[in-house]
Amino acid sequence: MTAFALEQRNAKAQFSDVEGKWYHEYVATAQQMGFLDGIYDGTFDGDKIITREETAAIAYRITKVRNVELSNNNEVKFSDESSF
Repeated sequence: MTAFALEQRNAKAQFSDVEGKWYHEYVATAQQMGFLDGIYDGTFDGDKIITREETAAIAYRITKVRNVELSNNNEVKFSDESSF
């Protein structure tokens, strides 16, 4: 959040498992700005390994808030494309 200058002081996360964690303020800001949804049971699960798809979705949402235009002129290929 700091890299994108998207900090909101005193933000409160609605996730039940982030209170008191070092990342609480970052997660709370991201949630309030609509970047993070958490998982189905109302938790964030900060110990979970984030997937490439989840990372891309968050990055895309950030570009929308920051009014960054994305070009789709560059096709990206991944060596594991066939697995998903």
